[in-house]
Amino acid sequence: MAAAVVLVVLVAVSFLADVAPFIARYDASSQDIANLQSGPTLDHFFGTDHLGRDQWSRTLEGIRISLKVGVTVEVLVFVVALAVGATAALGGRWIDATLMRFTDVMYAFPDLLGVIVLRSVLESRDWPSSAMATRKFPGCPVTCSR
Repeated sequence: MAAAVVLVVLVAVSFLADVAPFIARYDASSQDIANLQSGPTLDHFFGTDHLGRDQWSRTLEGIRISLKVGVTVEVLVFVVALAVGATAALGGRWIDATLMRFTDVMYAFPDLLGVIVLRSVLESRDWPSSAMATRKFPGCPVTCSR
């Protein structure tokens, strides 16, 4: 119950930060050069980082992004599962058996192998990938180092 209460409070505070400016008083990406790497104060609840960005605002922004990604993925999984389940239920024995074998293969497929395959496919692309040693950033005319 305690974890549920903490989770509800974090979600509420992170989404109320857009509406109530007193919760997140600073923009998550704005810099305050006068307060580089400062500790927690009443102005900056979690302090600032090496670029002077408010860590409290960045934490709230991270919570919002993580929740949006998580909810989006769960909705997509629900839609796909509902479509496969409905097709299996309404399609007859042959379609049900085929979809069950396909589902068994998907469950047997290791996630790490899928990540390795995606990495090898996306490595030669121009967009950044966390697996690449060097990245091409927007606004950088040549390949920039990390």
